Amino acid sequence: MTTAKLWFADYDPYRTLFSLEWLFEPSLEKWPAYLITILVLAGALLVKRFWCRFLCPLGAIISIFQPIGLIKVRRDENLCINCGKCDKVCPSALKPSQKATPGMQCTSCLECVEACPVKGALDVYAGPKKDSLVSKESEQSAY
Repeated sequence: MTTAKLWFADYDPYRTLFSLEWLFEPSLEKWPAYLITILVLAGALLVKRFWCRFLCPLGAIISIFQPIGLIKVRRDENLCINCGKCDKVCPSALKPSQKATPGMQCTSCLECVEACPVKGALDVYAGPKKDSLVSKESEQSAY
């Protein structure tokens, strides 16, 4: 019985590290795989969630489709107290407290919304961009 082999299997950092070939049968022919593994491990030690933020293929697909996604997170500048709690819990290391919408790297995990102490400062909505309720109320009171 024959099975297919992935084209990148010889360079896969996970396979290189956990197959233990580097320990029991080291080979100079596999130096690219060793180098890639060392770079990924060094990146993981230096940058939080290095693989997820910069190399993960699923994260790349999510970031491509995020602008047209149905679920969005939006910050209301009038309600936000800039406490920074949402910044601390964001797994993508985005700064939700500084932007109206987190942007393409947002995976819509909603950790920031859950951590926000002010109800409505960070809000989840579906569909096209909605107008702020505060700005609508101020326009109506002007008439």
